[in-house]
Amino acid sequence: MNQVHPSSELFLLLNMTDMLSHVILTINQFLSLLFQRYHFL
Repeated sequence: MNQVHPSSELFLLLNMTDMLSHVILTINQFLSLLFQRYHFL
């Protein structure tokens, strides 16, 4: 009974996906901020 359940794997995958989407969102905000700042130059 040392086998990993598929549900826990799915949970881990969802957790990683959530983290990744959060990182992408942060990078996106940062890039848009940079673009707004340097758009007027």
